[in-house]
Amino acid sequence: MIGAYQATGLELSQISNCRLQDQPRIFLKLVIQMLPDVRDSRFAELDQLLVRFIVPLISLPICISYALIALNNSFDLIVYAIFNACRRHSCLTHHVKGKFVPIIEIRKKHTYTGFTQGGISMIVLKDIGKFEELPEIAMHIYKGNIPALQEAITAGWDIEDGIVLSKYTTVSPLDLALISQRMDVVKLLVEHGVNLNVHHNPAFLRAVRYGKEDIVRYIAAQGAELDKLNQTGSGAYAQAYYGNKKNIPLIHELGLDLKLHGSAVLRQAVSDHDYKTLDYLLDHGADINYNQPDMVYPYQATPLTVATRRGNQRMVKHLIERGADVTLAEKDGERPYTIAVGNKDTVLADYLKSLEPAEFHSLENKKYALKKYKLTDELVRFLTGDQLRLKLPENEYEIGYIDFFTLTDTIEMKVGRQKFLRLSADIDNYSDLQLVWNPKKKGLIGCYDVEHQTYADLCSFTEFLAQPESYLIPYLEGEL
Repeated sequence: MIGAYQATGLELSQISNCRLQDQPRIFLKLVIQMLPDVRDSRFAELDQLLVRFIVPLISLPICISYALIALNNSFDLIVYAIFNACRRHSCLTHHVKGKFVPIIEIRKKHTYTGFTQGGISMIVLKDIGKFEELPEIAMHIYKGNIPALQEAITAGWDIEDGIVLSKYTTVSPLDLALISQRMDVVKLLVEHGVNLNVHHNPAFLRAVRYGKEDIVRYIAAQGAELDKLNQTGSGAYAQAYYGNKKNIPLIHELGLDLKLHGSAVLRQAVSDHDYKTLDYLLDHGADINYNQPDMVYPYQATPLTVATRRGNQRMVKHLIERGADVTLAEKDGERPYTIAVGNKDTVLADYLKSLEPAEFHSLENKKYALKKYKLTDELVRFLTGDQLRLKLPENEYEIGYIDFFTLTDTIEMKVGRQKFLRLSADIDNYSDLQLVWNPKKKGLIGCYDVEHQTYADLCSFTEFLAQPESYLIPYLEGEL
């Protein structure tokens, strides 16, 4: 395993780019994959903590804090993980070591390029971790002590054996040489037949992430396969993006198909506002409409829906000018336009609407398309009216209102085998909940929890309109 927070190849900083309702679930997946030895009792402890403390308003930072406390992980890695994942949430507080600490204070107290703790100089291995000391063989690799390594090989040292650096961090000798950018050690290991294409840990990925051009070229020339993936499906272009972006053109030069293996990086470049990388990828064949699901984007986001969800008007226009399809929907039916509507970004919504086919916004066309849902006359009148905000009385869940889509903006969606029509654009403070119309049972309002993927019928639309809190709050409390 490589590091307790970076082992999977999925950056924790990426999680903050996911939809809010997906963040805790994706983080849990990371925990399981990073720390397989806690799948049983320790993971049960973690799960109980999250179930106990998680409420629909919980943020990823607090989720991380509780999870890492439960796992009793290294405090330095806790700080680094929270820093990485929460860099866009500096106003939040975090429960670390028994007390709430503002993330801004964590930023002030810790740096991550060099480190001295209690007067002790720490060995920093890029984003793998910081260590007071390393095992002897690891130190030989780190310092490039070739005579000592040759002596160890002669004495029977297995160059494929992992080196344990800490409780949750084990690296191979080749990994450590690549991370430390020790070309001399890399050559020594290659000369003695080290495996460059270990399943789920290929050397080329490590080289493009941490190495400079000379190491990357050498590894490729010695037989490292360019198209291998790590255990989470991350490939060479993604690893270079998160490590050394200068290696992206080099990977392309070495012959790895960019459209096939690099298009997934587009979404992260969009999220990071990285126009330089974005345009390079597009100029060399990346698919601007790439929407394959992965751990960060399980809902089949496109670069354009990512930009829209982040409210980046400049990026949205740039992608459209580069040929992005404004009509391509995500798995749950959301188009860039409906995302902008849900975000109350009227400027962006109007712009996207102007680019969509007129029939998408034709009331008569929409009514015809929705006949199968058997909407009641009252519901149709409400959704075609000008009062689309339903206010709730003061309540402990702090739900002040529900904003509904217009009839033409409602979204057809499918959960399992069940078809629903999404009605709500936004439920105040609860981005993971959606009000839907269930055409079965003569038509009912229901609530779908995107994060937990659970659904419950609530009541008729008439009943909901009269007292929404009487149905929504019991749902939140698990009584429905």
